[in-house]
Amino acid sequence: MAMTLFGTKVRIEAFRRLDLLNTLSAEVAKRSDERKILENFLLLPSASGVDRFAELTRDSEDIAKNDLLVNGARDVVVDYVQKQMGNLTTGVGVSIYRDLVLQVIEKEGDKSCRIVAKAMRQGKSFTSDQLPASFPVANNKAETLLQGKIRSEVGDDEYRDYLCAKRLKSLVCVVAKDLFTGVNNGLDPDKVLNFMGIMYELRKLETAVPTNAQRIKNNIIQALMSGSELKLLHIKCLRFTYPEGNRLQLIEHSDDVEIRNKGGEIYRPVGEKNLIPRLVNVGNILEAFGVRVRMIVLLSDQDLLDYFPNGGGGMVPDSDLAVAKGSLEKYKKALQVQDERIEVIYLRNYLRTHGSLAEFDRRRNGSLRKLTSRNSFLSEGLVESRVNYRFESNRKIFVNDPGRHFARERVNSQLASMLSLGVLGGQETIVVEEDRGEENKLVGGTGKDSLPVVFIKLRDII
Repeated sequence: MAMTLFGTKVRIEAFRRLDLLNTLSAEVAKRSDERKILENFLLLPSASGVDRFAELTRDSEDIAKNDLLVNGARDVVVDYVQKQMGNLTTGVGVSIYRDLVLQVIEKEGDKSCRIVAKAMRQGKSFTSDQLPASFPVANNKAETLLQGKIRSEVGDDEYRDYLCAKRLKSLVCVVAKDLFTGVNNGLDPDKVLNFMGIMYELRKLETAVPTNAQRIKNNIIQALMSGSELKLLHIKCLRFTYPEGNRLQLIEHSDDVEIRNKGGEIYRPVGEKNLIPRLVNVGNILEAFGVRVRMIVLLSDQDLLDYFPNGGGGMVPDSDLAVAKGSLEKYKKALQVQDERIEVIYLRNYLRTHGSLAEFDRRRNGSLRKLTSRNSFLSEGLVESRVNYRFESNRKIFVNDPGRHFARERVNSQLASMLSLGVLGGQETIVVEEDRGEENKLVGGTGKDSLPVVFIKLRDII
């Protein structure tokens, strides 16, 4: 960042100063030992091989790349530029900002003021008694002129530099909070660094705000402290397709596929080839920083009950539902063989094994009754928006329009199941799911007892 002020070219380079990390760490961490840990952590390479501070700097630049200066921000940027000029010094130790003020006095002040200003620029100090009587007025005038000049010179480059610096500080603050969390929870220095590393890498993968973020941190800290196993769960929904608009077919693999719809056109479901590798990557991050992980995919056999709560209903043959159960087993095996570290278990079997199936069904039935009677804590607007979407989607998919009542039944069933997943438990668990927009806050229940969920990119649009 360079500005020409009264004929002097000033290169601030605030965002690229060599001491920028030291400045930021001093602002966010007051204790010297914590500053040292923070700086050491940020200077170490991340999983991508680039030192973390350089990585955060690059991310900050990318965010600000296309932003343009808006009038409301000009005053803030002017203050920022002035502060940076105050941090930089000339060869004799005078700040760049002060040196420019003195240059203006040398040009605009009376003889006695000019002499003093020149001496000050060379590093000489004066007491207030030694200054000419006219100096304070000359100084105030010079500052006003300089600030006006800075304001006129501030443009998009300065604005982007300000945005980059502001964003970078916020990112460093987030890392510092992880440091404080680890320290405050009694982790030793090495485990603090491990905790910081896990949180840093997970944030790089996140595509949405996590659910129950504090529990995610607590569970990771507990696993680091005790050496206990952390369960990494993913609830895998089924891929339903409807060939010709009057049949049901479950996709039995993760490969890309083409299905002919009722109009004879080709429909391509969202791709899943990278889903298992991306899940395993999360497990690898945790293991790389000392957490023992058990990676489990819970294949949602519950989907068959939710999508068709009363059988085929005349839209698809009941025989197709029976065939789908066999397809479900093939899909389970197809997922399992992709990586030996992944366990694939039917959701309902998992709940049964852990003594939670009865409680899941009880919660689900209770939620379903309230949704059916329109007495749920969920807003009717949220439910109706989903019903509208499902109704319109069904009309496009099926040869025979199943109607709005069926759409409502399906939505209610899915929501009731989603809200009941909290029975999976969250003490030694982290759930990894794909960003579902408004549904994110419903996955695994709601409130302080909801499952801890991290949202990352799992599937690919073909």
